Amino acid sequence: MEIQNLSVCIPSTGCINNCKFCVSRQHCEDYKNIYNQSDINRYYTYDTYYKKMSFARDNGCNTLMFTGTCEPQQNNEFIKYILNINEDLPSPFKIIEIQTTGRRVNEDMIKDWVNYGITTIALSINSFVDEENLSVMDRTDDKFNLQNLCKIIKENDLNLRMCLNLTKYFDRYGNGIRELLNKCKDYGADQVTFRVLYAEGETEQAKWVRENKSKNNFSFIVNTFIKQCSQWGEARFLRRLPHGINLYGFNGMSIAIDDDCMNTKKNDNIRYLVLRENGKLYTDWTDMASLLF
Repeated sequence: MEIQNLSVCIPSTGCINNCKFCVSRQHCEDYKNIYNQSDINRYYTYDTYYKKMSFARDNGCNTLMFTGTCEPQQNNEFIKYILNINEDLPSPFKIIEIQTTGRRVNEDMIKDWVNYGITTIALSINSFVDEENLSVMDRTDDKFNLQNLCKIIKENDLNLRMCLNLTKYFDRYGNGIRELLNKCKDYGADQVTFRVLYAEGETEQAKWVRENKSKNNFSFIVNTFIKQCSQWGEARFLRRLPHGINLYGFNGMSIAIDDDCMNTKKNDNIRYLVLRENGKLYTDWTDMASLLF
């Protein structure tokens, strides 16, 4: 197997957000969710996680990614617990990433993450406008300052990956990809991922996606832009990931187009391993039949 990522799901009692396109709410699989450290010690031992993480490293995973059905910052103790186990591996993960919307992430928390060994924050945004970001999270009563958060991330010398969830709010840049990427650069982004929204079935979230996703064909637009920039000497092909996504370099940033975040286009390569909230390892986000052990 050639796999790049081990996605570790954060146990929680529920997400602080209510994102209108939430993927996990489009599925009904019931993974036992062990929330606090006493529960982890009771149900799943240190050895449970050590074995899964060792297996991932043995099979080529080089990135440990904290994600899941809630915001990682809701359970910092679990993050610390996993990273302590990581230090005990014969070959620890060196690239450690947290995927978050950034809501309720503050400077003290970021400093803790740096001390834990986090190297990358993947900031999942729905718009460059703070109010629009919060509206998609269904949390308009809260405060959010994208520019300030990015500033804090970079001041702590972390790698900033901006994941653009392609909602209708990005259509205003549909004919100006250069402008959109330059905005990412202004925020300090080191990497940019264009993420096409996922919809399945007739859930409330899937219906929202169909009504509010970007109407632009970003894959075509970005690829055309990259081709033009390559001709002008402004961008170049960097490498092709095992699961098929191309990485390009532009203005000091790497650019990727993820039009299949749930890996529905099956091929011979396993895109990621998923360590779910129940302490078990899977090869697929959407099917419990993908259990390994």
